[in-house]
Amino acid sequence: MLLDKSRIPATTTLPVDETGAPELGVTDLFKNGLGEVERVDATHFTGTVDMTAASSVLEPSDNVLKKAGAEAKSVPFTATVDDQGHLIALKIEGASIDPDLAMELTFTGFGAIQAITKPTGAIQAPDSVYKLFE
Repeated sequence: MLLDKSRIPATTTLPVDETGAPELGVTDLFKNGLGEVERVDATHFTGTVDMTAASSVLEPSDNVLKKAGAEAKSVPFTATVDDQGHLIALKIEGASIDPDLAMELTFTGFGAIQAITKPTGAIQAPDSVYKLFE
């Protein structure tokens, strides 16, 4: 589907910027919500992250945070970096608290931004899709 960005509120957090570069908010989450961290080996880390500090597409819904309560402030994670220190895998292991606090992300193609192109056969998004952004 094709989206008309002018119909999406400016305050909406999208997973990509205008160029197609991902904007997931991992850096901000670690900057604002990182708890204890331990290096397991040269490329692996474990720790906790405060999911109430997320303010991006990683942000859990208010209902999930309310249900998780104080446990959402210390959700376990594992992270893997490559030999250059790039984060290549992040697993937030919050399923034991709430299934919606669990996610796995994999990162590749550092420095290579792929242009967002119109999918073959794409149609204009109906009004119901824009309601999701309200």
